[in-house]
Amino acid sequence: MYPLSFNKLNIIFLNHIDVVPAENCEQFTYPPFSGTIANGQVWGRGAIDSKGMAVMQLLANDPNKKVFTISTTFKRSLWLKLTHSMNTSGHGSVPSKKYVAQGKVRLLYKIVRWNRKVVFSKTTRDMFRELGRLEGGMRGVMLRNLGLFRPLAVRAMRKDEVIYSLIINTITITGIQTPPGPPNFIPQVYMI
Repeated sequence: MYPLSFNKLNIIFLNHIDVVPAENCEQFTYPPFSGTIANGQVWGRGAIDSKGMAVMQLLANDPNKKVFTISTTFKRSLWLKLTHSMNTSGHGSVPSKKYVAQGKVRLLYKIVRWNRKVVFSKTTRDMFRELGRLEGGMRGVMLRNLGLFRPLAVRAMRKDEVIYSLIINTITITGIQTPPGPPNFIPQVYMI
């Protein structure tokens, strides 16, 4: 890398490479920072958390090759605080037919299953167009012409969660707060 005062071209790799600390390491199938390869997968803390782009950039030393990345600024966190209440009572071993935690689970299921709009941003269109040039054949034609083959392309992309996450805003439930009380108590109010 040259100092900017040299007026020479520099390549800057900007990636998401942080890793959340591992707690309760004894509960991991493989040591969290081992990078163990098993069943055709790399096992380790942060192994599937957007690290592939950093490796691709390091290996793409040919200045004639284009490297694309999707900025995390395209995605946003959505924090929901939902309160669900129902007049029920009882014990976990004899629940009523409808109870508040059951309603919470149904609501969360609807949120996760929500069919989000597919968006091909300029960056993803450019990336797929380049991939289409490399791929060739009918698949390459489809990737280069997403506008013409949108229904077929989207159907195929839905099958791969990594590719699909490039064209939709993903929804993932990362935390649920349980109301205080004994584990067999059926509450009347449940906050999410």
